[in-house]
Amino acid sequence: MTVAETGRTVAVRRLRPNQRGRAGGGHTRQEQQKQDSRARILEAAKKVLSERAYPLMAVEDVIAEAQVSRTTFYRHFESKFAIFSELHKPFIESLYKVYEGLGLCNDPSIEQICEWLSSFLDFYRSEKILVQAYQHIYSIEPDFYPVAEGLITNIFRRLAVNLSAFRKCLGDDEEAMTAKIEAHILLQDINYLGNEAVIRKWDLDTAKATQILARRIRHFITDYSSIVV
Repeated sequence: MTVAETGRTVAVRRLRPNQRGRAGGGHTRQEQQKQDSRARILEAAKKVLSERAYPLMAVEDVIAEAQVSRTTFYRHFESKFAIFSELHKPFIESLYKVYEGLGLCNDPSIEQICEWLSSFLDFYRSEKILVQAYQHIYSIEPDFYPVAEGLITNIFRRLAVNLSAFRKCLGDDEEAMTAKIEAHILLQDINYLGNEAVIRKWDLDTAKATQILARRIRHFITDYSSIVV
């Protein structure tokens, strides 16, 4: 057998399905069906959440929307909270990137912070379904509390890369605790602005509210940047 013929034989073997039905290391039909049904369930959950609040959503609603059996559903998810936890992962990664935008400058002006807050509100508008569900879940799912706390800590760490005020929050002395409390309140207020402006459609002047909050963020950055970490 020539070298060329040997090469062709190896190539054919690689493309030939193995005993489990794989071709060239790909997925079997069964594996692909499992992936498809999982994706369908997640999309169905988002659709249901767009029509009703998380506390009112039932597993049966998702099953009906996804057009899968109960057995198929529970093969992938043990509860509706498990569904949200999966949807939450890409949402959180995107949220981290938004917050990293605030830390691009180590001494942002009020105008720059206002621009960042506008981008934050745009993100909330683009993820309105999950933002609304997030608020409900935090109120009724105790298992989500540690996740939320971890989220805040990770935001501090990402902002701490360029903003020394947030770096102070990572310490363990009394001054660090004061900074951490103030930073927690700031994050809550940023989230509150997003919920009021995007979810509840408040009647207040959003632009003015953004300026007020931007000044508070600026004061925090200024006050704690002067403290040696």
